[in-house]
Amino acid sequence: MTELLPLAGRGWNALPSKPGKTSLDFVRGDLFDPARTRLLPPDLEGCDNALADVLDHYVQRAISDPSISLFVLGEQFGPEPATAD
Repeated sequence: MTELLPLAGRGWNALPSKPGKTSLDFVRGDLFDPARTRLLPPDLEGCDNALADVLDHYVQRAISDPSISLFVLGEQFGPEPATAD
């Protein structure tokens, strides 16, 4: 799958939503077992119990190894003029 990704550079890069391409639908694409997932709060205090903690592990690993490319997949949202991010 990663071989299909375009050279993205930095920042947001829109991908066309087409079956068999790099825009992934994890639910309909049967790419994981939903029964094995767990909810992670965005900012629960403590060690390794929030989404930011889990993501930080991979970000720090990518920062320390120049051969690693990190891709974050999802839909873009914001910014909304009257709402702080």
